[in-house]
Amino acid sequence: MSLIPGTKLAHYEVVESIGAGGMGEVYRARDTKLGREVAIKVLPEEFAKDEGRLTRFEREARLLAQLNHANIATLYGLEEHDGQQFLVMELVEGETLAERIAQGPIPVDEAIPLFVQIAEGLEAAHEKGIIHRDLKPANIKIGPEGKPKILDFGLAKAFAGGETAPDSSQSPTLTKGTALGAIMGTAAYMSPEQARGNPVDKRTDIWAFGVCFYEALTGRRLFRGDDSAQILAGVLKDDPDWGSIPRECPEALHWVLHRCLARDRAERLHDIADAGIELKLARSGSWRATAVRELASDRAWHRGWRGAALAASPFAAGVLVMWLWQGYSTPGAARITNHFELSVGQGSRMLRGVGRPLALTSDGRRVVYTALHNNRNQLFLRSLDSFATVAIAGGDDAIFPFLSPDDEWVAFFANGELWKIPLEGGSPISLARAPFPWGGSWGSDGQIVFSPMYNSGLWRVPANGGMAEQLTAPDFAEKGYGHVWPQHLPDGQTIAFTVWTGDPAEGGLAVLSLETGAWRVVHPGVLGGYYSQSGHLLYYPSGSPRAVLASTFDASSMSVGSFSAAVLGDAQVAPFAATFSLALSSAGTLAYLAEPSDTPAFQSVHRDGVVTPVEMELPSVPLWPRLSPDGKMAVAVGESAGRQRRDGQAGSLWLFDLERGTSTPLLGDFLQGAVAGWPIWSSDGTTISFGSNRAGSWDIYA
Repeated sequence: MSLIPGTKLAHYEVVESIGAGGMGEVYRARDTKLGREVAIKVLPEEFAKDEGRLTRFEREARLLAQLNHANIATLYGLEEHDGQQFLVMELVEGETLAERIAQGPIPVDEAIPLFVQIAEGLEAAHEKGIIHRDLKPANIKIGPEGKPKILDFGLAKAFAGGETAPDSSQSPTLTKGTALGAIMGTAAYMSPEQARGNPVDKRTDIWAFGVCFYEALTGRRLFRGDDSAQILAGVLKDDPDWGSIPRECPEALHWVLHRCLARDRAERLHDIADAGIELKLARSGSWRATAVRELASDRAWHRGWRGAALAASPFAAGVLVMWLWQGYSTPGAARITNHFELSVGQGSRMLRGVGRPLALTSDGRRVVYTALHNNRNQLFLRSLDSFATVAIAGGDDAIFPFLSPDDEWVAFFANGELWKIPLEGGSPISLARAPFPWGGSWGSDGQIVFSPMYNSGLWRVPANGGMAEQLTAPDFAEKGYGHVWPQHLPDGQTIAFTVWTGDPAEGGLAVLSLETGAWRVVHPGVLGGYYSQSGHLLYYPSGSPRAVLASTFDASSMSVGSFSAAVLGDAQVAPFAATFSLALSSAGTLAYLAEPSDTPAFQSVHRDGVVTPVEMELPSVPLWPRLSPDGKMAVAVGESAGRQRRDGQAGSLWLFDLERGTSTPLLGDFLQGAVAGWPIWSSDGTTISFGSNRAGSWDIYA
């Protein structure tokens, strides 16, 4: 029964109603004895009639009253007046986290300190053996100074009477609208084990923490539905839309979210304190340079990984920034990080958004890559124990290199063909036609599997030369527009590849049996798959990629595990090419091109070598820029207004007036959600030809 202002319960005078829920109604009240304002919560009438439950609640309330933490609202006591049970609690002013999120996503620099404090509050309660079981934005108040306080901590568990074996009376899916169901948890924030009615521990709060954090960063509910049944079904089977996480989120945030939201609680964080520690490191900017504990887990990562990251501005002189991390020898061992720069050669620069320009020898000690040198693609070799970068003779115009299993040969694509040359250089040998290549892989059986065109399927050709044979055939529907970026798996008879639909928002990872010719998609909705010898599959979510993720992968059953974690937050992703710039060696070395931090810019290079920046604000990173015959205009591919890209690697055509410093989109609604590429000026400068997948296949327009 609702209370009106002025009602007195013992020495507490009701001032106004401030909320209601499954635990009862909450009022602002005045403590006439101590002269302070408090919050009182009147318990449901049916609760007071259950003597056993009330006894358990009183015992739990006494324990909760011992909690004293800056981020937990204090419980003052459990009182009774004329048979009416009510709680007396600290009155916390301010808005709830739910009200704050309703205003829009919380900026990363604001969300991190907020959730560090929430984690500290949870940690303090967990240390006393108290779990919340109903953590949600509505149960977190943010004070005027930005300090969060967790409300109703432990009261849900008190209502449920502690841990019990699952039964129908305790199952949240069977308590629609009842007080007990509301108390046991709110559907959208329940952990999977809680949704099933199983016993829970502190890891159920860690899951809810992750759900709240996700909602704060994105401004949207993680699990939604028309009713509780639909929401709980999503909790049990739906994966989060990781692409909704803001791009500026540091790697630590991706890691915290993935580890909090592991559906298997054995793979979830075991202590909320770890989440708080990682968020503090993220706030200080030192997360990446510290011992990265998340990769030490036996369940998540193969010990012994070493990696190298190669980064270069697409507009600056070629400098490779190497990031080398030393793997673990024992569980929990510290990881040593080193950063250093390598020159890619005088007059050379790395390219961006062009697929996979890197390859590593099996021992991880040498890097093969393609870079633009004197306005022409060139194949280079760099040994990590040498200062010299060597151009590989015969590797002119090369793209997408990959190595033979014995590291004696390097295969690549150039001028519409698949070639191979000795790693140390030599005369190139043509193996097959490849007019518009999308990667290849050299198997231990002496066969090369490659994608000669995005819509031609996968083909196989003997590495010693011979007739090429087709392995797969896209049907431009459920089987995709293209089968690209093949990679041999350890058994030598299975190929992992990406099913490409022509839309960066769609795709999937598939496996092909070379013995039977059958193939199937094993991980829909992701792109850029790369298998690691550690037993993981690296990929990025299609649609709006934010980070390279890794999931456990069983090569024997060809199944992807439910656990995933962000491993690279700054790898160059090329959605238009359905991949990212990464290479892995069988020894565990990882190399990738990092996203450049440079602001997109045009530069004018005079024949005498003088470089002059062109003063112009670009709408995105321009791809395939082409000068007009008179040198006064340029055309390039950038983001289109109707089809936003994370990094502008695909979209519409833009015309740049280099003298006036203005930019204009050219195609308007012509593309209708498709993308354009490879613009070419006519000799008189009046017409621009370009390719587009507007009609479902690539055609030339003018």
